[in-house]
Amino acid sequence: MKKTERKAEIIKTAIITFLFIVAMLMVFFHFDELRKRNENATDSNVGDSFTLKSTFSDKIDSNSEGMILPSQIAFKKNSDSIFAICSGKNYMEEIYSLLYDSIAFMLSSKCTVIEDDTKAFDDAIASNKYIYVRYHTPLPFVLLYFDSIGGGSKVSGEMSDKISSLIVSELIIFPEESENGSLFALSKEPGGKVQKFLLNEAPLSSIGIADLEIYREAGAMVPASFYSAKNESIVSSTLIFDDMPQRSSLTFTEGLTGLSKNTELQTPFAEMLSINPNKTGSYFDDELDGTVYMATHGTLTFTDDAIEYSTLNNTDGIPLSIFSGKESDSSHSMYECLSAARAIASIISDIKGAQIGEGHLLLTDLFRNDQALTLKFGYFYDNVPISSKNDALILEITSEKLVALKFYPSKISSDRSNVLKSLPAGWVIGIAEYESKENEKFTLIYKYEADESGTFFAEWKPLKIKG
Repeated sequence: MKKTERKAEIIKTAIITFLFIVAMLMVFFHFDELRKRNENATDSNVGDSFTLKSTFSDKIDSNSEGMILPSQIAFKKNSDSIFAICSGKNYMEEIYSLLYDSIAFMLSSKCTVIEDDTKAFDDAIASNKYIYVRYHTPLPFVLLYFDSIGGGSKVSGEMSDKISSLIVSELIIFPEESENGSLFALSKEPGGKVQKFLLNEAPLSSIGIADLEIYREAGAMVPASFYSAKNESIVSSTLIFDDMPQRSSLTFTEGLTGLSKNTELQTPFAEMLSINPNKTGSYFDDELDGTVYMATHGTLTFTDDAIEYSTLNNTDGIPLSIFSGKESDSSHSMYECLSAARAIASIISDIKGAQIGEGHLLLTDLFRNDQALTLKFGYFYDNVPISSKNDALILEITSEKLVALKFYPSKISSDRSNVLKSLPAGWVIGIAEYESKENEKFTLIYKYEADESGTFFAEWKPLKIKG
């Protein structure tokens, strides 16, 4: 009897050992596959991101909030001064929403697109009446089109084939033009490539310069001017603000203490990704110093620094319909994919444990990698970017699934009792002029960076761009 029991115990131990080895091999091959996929990934420039024709027949949620905002909007009326805005999230959202119809119209088949040279953009800046837009990061036109439609534009029809693979960093719109063949807008890429948009028909509705006057009167848009000296190292469309409001200092703390072990902190993130922590197999990885959940559709890892969801291949993952609201799990259109990404960013922002607090997320990069679309979001405070060592959120999605997610929780809080006025933009650009080297090109960016004490203050910073 004892021999039989001992033999059974030996067999039981052997089976458990075998299963443990198999499980560890699965984990090893899982992470090895992910490592190879990351090594082989090509972070292509957004210019190579999309080649796509879109008939906009999808059901549009006109109340959906955009995930992009410009870094600057300016207007010029006749020979008057230029007035511009570069911070203030609420005002920027209001002003940018007024441009949705114009942006959607220029990117539709209602305009003809012709390549032009950089001089055309410089000449337009010197003209008397226009609206100028600059984005935080170069973006595909297809994203601007979908964002404008999703934001409430009533423009319908096809997006122009010619712009589907183009990107934009700056726009000039002549919103009061209405005659066929007249110049309605100009766009510029970081390298200087310019596209002009000529009207095929009159816009049904378009913003007027007068619509922006109320923001000047409210003090949201302040006097500014475009760089006018002849130093070729400074981009001519660099806005020099005459004055900047005092900005609150920020405390920006990366990571979330206790996230690696605290199930209560982990649960909201896990449930968002269709994982029940109480019913999903998990283990604590000493090397990662984090908890790993092994779900049937992917792996979810929690450390104090990050939350990471990953899959072995693009056939696994979480159905996008959970986030997009689409009734079936079938292939999603580009708009539905972007809507799902926007929903994920919004859900994460609303999770208390995410700690975003007074900050917010905005899209900072977008590119294709094999069959998946990668979207990166950064941390912002009042539409001013915050310098950090990591992206805030990285999503990888296919037309049907969320196949990868990485989120770096960070606590953002402002100290309104501790304010500092930025150095004048003219001083900063002057230093950039003096220190620039041959073939370097600079513009200015307004962002939060840490001082020696670790406190974040908003300052003008020279930004090197592609020449």
